[in-house]
Order: sequence, then structure tokens, then C-alpha cells
Amino acid sequence: MPRGYNKDGTKIVPPSRKGSKLSIPHRKAISKAQNGRTKSQSAKDKFNKSVRKGEDSPNWKGVNVKYSALHIWVRKLLGTPKHCSYCESTSEKKYEWANKSHSYKRDLSDWIRLCTKCHIAYDKGKITI
Repeated sequence: MPRGYNKDGTKIVPPSRKGSKLSIPHRKAISKAQNGRTKSQSAKDKFNKSVRKGEDSPNWKGVNVKYSALHIWVRKLLGTPKHCSYCESTSEKKYEWANKSHSYKRDLSDWIRLCTKCHIAYDKGKITI
């Protein structure tokens, strides 16, 4: 017998692939079976994101955080800047969080709002804050 066939000559059909769409009757049957079931509180807490934020998260890096993740963390806690603290502009297209000490530590008081122009000048040492 060639490969891919049973001993009786019938073709071997592989099982349906994982992640394939379910038929409508199958989805309705699953829905009916789950009707009225609720998750336990521990199951809800396990996947509740508000319980596993910040330092409680298994992905928390602490002081070993990388550059982009630290900027995301700062933006999440301090929000998106809407004005420049140096030139006091509010009409620029983009404002960024700049690290005052250039040491990128997890300290919210070590960040300042700057427009892109002032941020570049600050990083090059042309302006001091």
C-alpha cells in the first residue's frame, strides 16, 4: 500500500486542525452546555489583569527593565505629555518623556515633558533643566 492509505485501501484522513472554525450547530451545542456555569473566584482572580499589575505581574523586571518598556511604563503612569516644560509650547505635534539623569531608573520624578526639538537639544547637552 502506498503511504497515506489504510490496509483496506481507504485514504487516511487527518483529524481537523487545531484552531479551525467550528460549525454553527457545534457552537450552539457548546453554548448550551456552558449555560448557567460560572467561574470560581480563584479562577477569576487568576486571569484578572487588575490583580496582576505592576510588581505583582510575573513579567515585572524591576530595575532590569529595558529602554522601551520603561518608556511604556512612564507613559502608562504619567500619561501622554501635552506641553513642553522647557519652552512651554502647547502647539507642537509631538511631546515626549525625557529622562533627567540619563540613567533610566524606575523613578517617576526623574522624567520631564519635552517637545521633540527640546528633547533632542537636551540629549545633546545644549540645554539644561
